[in-house]
This record gives sequence, C-alpha cells and structure tokens, in this order.
Amino acid sequence: MALQCPLQTAYASTIFPYVFKDDEDRLKGLNTHLFKDLMRMKKCGGMVMKRKKAQRTFNGSLYDGQVENGDIFTSFDSTQLRASDPHDFHVTAQLFIDRIRMVRKRKRSRPTSVFRSFVSFSNLPLALCVLVAVTAAVLAVVDEIVERMSTHVVMSPTAKRVIGGTRGIRKIGAGLLILGTASLFFDHSAAFNGNQIFYSEKPWNLNMTLEGLRSGEVFLALDQQQIQFARSEESSIAGDHRFRFLKSSKEVLAMVCSEENVVGLVFEGDLKGFHHMRKGADRDGCKMDIITVSSSEKTGILGLDILMHEGRSHSFLVSKTVPRSIMDSLNYLILTTYGSENVDRWVSRFIFAPSPSLESAAVMKPMEIAQCAMSVEQCAIIHDLASNIAYQAVIAVKLSLCLAGAIGVCYQWTKQGVRFLVHENTKVLFHFYYALNFCVASAFSITYAIELVRLRFDCALVSTTLILSTKCMGISALFSAHHVMVIISIERLYSSLFPAHFEKNSSFRLAIFFGVSVTLLTWFYSIYCMSGGFILFQPQLVVLFDAKLPMKESRHKELMVAMSYSNALSLCMLGLDVYLNFIRKPISSSSLGVAYQKSENRRIILTILPIELTEYSLTLFTTSAQIMLSKFEISTPVARQTYVELTTLPQFFPLILAFLIEFRVGRRSRDVVSPGNAVDTFENLRRFWGH
Repeated sequence: MALQCPLQTAYASTIFPYVFKDDEDRLKGLNTHLFKDLMRMKKCGGMVMKRKKAQRTFNGSLYDGQVENGDIFTSFDSTQLRASDPHDFHVTAQLFIDRIRMVRKRKRSRPTSVFRSFVSFSNLPLALCVLVAVTAAVLAVVDEIVERMSTHVVMSPTAKRVIGGTRGIRKIGAGLLILGTASLFFDHSAAFNGNQIFYSEKPWNLNMTLEGLRSGEVFLALDQQQIQFARSEESSIAGDHRFRFLKSSKEVLAMVCSEENVVGLVFEGDLKGFHHMRKGADRDGCKMDIITVSSSEKTGILGLDILMHEGRSHSFLVSKTVPRSIMDSLNYLILTTYGSENVDRWVSRFIFAPSPSLESAAVMKPMEIAQCAMSVEQCAIIHDLASNIAYQAVIAVKLSLCLAGAIGVCYQWTKQGVRFLVHENTKVLFHFYYALNFCVASAFSITYAIELVRLRFDCALVSTTLILSTKCMGISALFSAHHVMVIISIERLYSSLFPAHFEKNSSFRLAIFFGVSVTLLTWFYSIYCMSGGFILFQPQLVVLFDAKLPMKESRHKELMVAMSYSNALSLCMLGLDVYLNFIRKPISSSSLGVAYQKSENRRIILTILPIELTEYSLTLFTTSAQIMLSKFEISTPVARQTYVELTTLPQFFPLILAFLIEFRVGRRSRDVVSPGNAVDTFENLRRFWGH
C-alpha cells in the first residue's frame, strides 16, 4: 500500500523545539522537518498537519477520536500505552524524553545589616585572593632560599648569573601581594554598599521546596490538564495547603514570573517553549531557576518521581493503515535525526511494528546506526566551532607549540642526553622523563591536528575511542612524567639523608623497575578514570574534543583530585630536598666520597628545581582556571571549550623543558669547551668550578 498524499499528520500540543508556532503563527520544529524529509523520500507532494485533542485523557480513552486513515501523530506519550494499544496502532522509535521540572522566580532581595563595618565576601573571590596570598608567600620562601644559596654555596660563574637572574622573584611576590590586597578591596566594595549586603541565594533543592510547600511559605501551581494528583498525594506533597490548578503550562509559568512565592510544576518542553516565545523575558524581570533535584531525592509519589528523574518517552503514534515501508523510513529518520541516546533506548526495548530487516539492523549493528545519529543541536555546535576564528586560532597556536615541544625534547634528548645527572639511577629515570614528555607533545599535536581537520567537514562528530587514544593518552603521559619526577625527588631525598649508603647501593635494574612500574600504573589509572572503567572504549559519538567526557565526569573529577594531592606531595618533597641540601647547616664528614656525593646532589637539585617549579606552576594555573569554570556559568559550549583550551597549559611543558635543559645544561657545556690549547682549557675549568 502506498503512502497517501498529501501526508496526513497531527499534533496534540506544541512542544519546543519539536513542534511550535513562530511569531506569525506558523508551525515549525524538528518534527516538521522530519516529515518533510519523509515526503521527499517517498516522493509525496504535500503535507497537512492538524491539531488533535490530548492523546490520553484521564477517563481511559486513548484520545477523543479515532486515528484516521493515514494519520501520523507528531507526539505520543508512550509511557501511558495500554496492553491493547499495539494491536490497534503502530508506535515508532523514541523521539525524545520530557521530564517534569520545578521552577521558581529568581529572587532579587537585598537584606540589610546595621553593622556598617561588616565585611562580606563571596566564596570564589575570597578563595582566589587566598590563593594569591599563598602564592606570594611561597615565592617569598623561594626568594629566601635563592638568597641563601647565593651566599653559602660555592657556585660557578654561570650558576651565579642564573641565581642573580632569579632575584626578580621578590618583585613578583610583592606584585602578587599588592594584587591580592587590591582584589580584596574591590571584592569588598562590590559586595558591600553602605549598610546593604548583596549576595546570591543558595539554590533551592527538592527538600527545601517540600518544606516550603508544607509550611505554606510557597504554593505549587500546575497545569491540571497534564498533571493531576489524588487528594492523598496532594497532602503528601503540600500538607494541608492546596495546589493552584491552572488551564495551561503557559499560565503556570506566567504566575511564577509574577509571584515569588509560587513554585511551578511543568514539563521541560513547555518551559523551553515559554522562554522561546518570551524572548525578552530576562529584560522583563522574569528570570527563573530550576529547582535542583539529585538522584537520591524523592517526593514520595512514585509517578512524580519517575517523571522528574526518568521523564516520559515520546514517540509517533501511527495508523495501522500506514504501510510497513513507511514505518521503516520513519524509524530510520528518527534514529538518524535525533541523538545516539535514542538509539540506545530504542535498541534495548521492544518495538511494536518494525520490519524484520530494520529490527535486525538495530539489534545486530547498533553502532552503525549510532554513527549517523546527529541532532540539530550538536550540528549547530560544530558549525559554531568551525566559524569561530578565535577558537581555531587557539588550536592552531597550540598545535604549533606542541610540535615545537616534540622536536625540542628530541633534540635535547639526542644532544644533551642525561650526562649532566652523573648518577646512573637518575639517568635511567630521566630517560623515562624524556620519553614521556615526547609522548605528551606528540599526542597533543595529533589531537589538535585532528580537531583542525574535522572542523573542515560538516557536522563531524568525534568518537570517544579517538579521544581516549589521543588526548587522554597525552594526559596520561603527562601524569606519568610527573610521577617519574616524584621518584627522582624521592631518590634525591634518599641521597641527601644517606649519602654513603646511596653511593654503595645504587641499582640500575631497580631504577628501570620503578620507571616502568610508575609509568604503567599511572597510565592505567588515568585511562581507567577517563574512560569510566574502560566503558568508553566502546565508541560513542560526542561533539567536543574534550577529555572531560559528560558520561563520566565523576571519574574525571576523581582523577583530578588524585593528581592535586600528588602535585602537593611533589612540591613538599622538593622543598625538603632544598632544605636538606642548601638551608640545613652542613655536617662535616671524614669521607671524600660523601662530600662529593653531597656536592653532586646539590648540582642535580639545581638542575631539576626549575623543572619541577615550572611543572607545578602550570598545573596550579590550570587547576585554578578549572575551579573558576565550575563556579561560573558560560553561555555556550563553544565559549566553554575556548576557555578550557586557553587556560590548559601543561601540554606546553615539553617545549619549556627543552628550553630549561638548554639554559641549564647547554650553556654550561659551552662555557667549558676547549678553545684550542691545554692552558686555556684548564683555565676555563678553573673558572667554571669557581677556584
């Protein structure tokens, strides 16, 4: 049976952005585009979309009339299907999930205080000011260490020039102290005006809302045509206080905008449509907050809890007279138009009316269908990235710097090697450090090259497997290199405490074992966290080339916390190494070997000191920037991604490492190069050792 033309479709209510009316009362939305695609596929010349009454009424009937021949309804709440419905109608794959939301008008109250000297700080500015103050204190300590090193330690002329150049740290610390004081002053001025304190209220959660409803502090407004409760359920939510029943969700949201003591209960689609129709809502003073509901919070009413957490599934309801080939085409369009989340849900449940070929395609090859799944929102984000010159410029610059870092590390590895470290253990570990930093620079270079190339194509999603194989591998190598440096710090600490024992019991194999173990364990743990327990190696398509995948944010946070502790441990050990070798009063020793061991230990620490401080500074800056990102709302995904790329700096460390080695080792090597005769050679060596 062929499709009847014009195509007969219908809708029961407008749900933004699927079916809605524009300013000129014309129907628009994703569903209208989907049916136009169906018309083109079946060469049908026209479509009629009619308005129908609600599909499911509370008296038990499916809707107020029978589905006419050829009708395809644009929305159907499939959670209310009865056992007999599949015998009378076809139900398509899932269109979308619509959840219930509680909303409340955002307050703008300004409580006052009689204490005119009262000081109020918001958490984030105060934390940043404290961070600046702590950084200034750390720089002051480092400056004091440098000062003592320059006066108590015998150094070569080159080392003295280096130490002299670092005395600018004092000026940096003083500048940060001034900046921190000014920040405190401006934060105080912004948060305090006369006797008024301005602050943002703590967001309401579900428990706070229920307490307010039961006490009568706030009232619950809802659309009685879409949401109804039994009297016992009403008392369970609001106690002795009654609800406010209105005729539509639009009236509910309008009441929320006009009264601060009203909480609205509406579906997410209605909320989006309301904001779309009121483009000037923010300027009119209608700012609403969605009341946060965690997965563990319940109202005690099973149906409401399900709609708040899981939502209701919407599908198309199709007449039995519609040909099976049309059902196949419609299901294919749904799966390739909407996101991959729909594919997963559709594959896992029973479909009432697909053909055997479509069912087998969905069950046997779900990832092939997922590869072509693309929502309008995802495509729009990729188009924004492709047209954003600033974002592409940032990616291009980072690609150039990462390539330079890979080349620089290779150059220093082959030219300088590890000969400046003397001890075999340290040499072995530093070979690991070279290799891991080369992996970091290479992985991020590949990442940024792929990002620039994919933005040249229309709507090119990126697989989670690709992200894990490139960017996440680079991050894992970065963390592994950090832990190798921690092992070097432990080795230097052991050498400082027990120099004689260290000289006699050094083990080449033990150094290899520690290097391999630390690298593999860190790599395994990092990939485990970023892949959510290796789940994301099963390909899923995402829009942004970001290691913080939305499916496994909790694991990513766990990894960041672990690395923060590790970074703090590294800094403490470095400080202890500096104290034992440069600040603590030297103990006289009768052994020439011990004295030589201590001298070499100080020289190695002077070499790795700027390396560790640079690594710590880059990590501290990036961590602070990510904390700020979590505190502030960024309007668009493109702006968020640009901010992340601008403030993520550790991938530049391989390039900085190459410069540090050139500055600390390369220049020193050139200072002692023989000019051509033995007398000048020994004279240069004498000047170099400071004798």
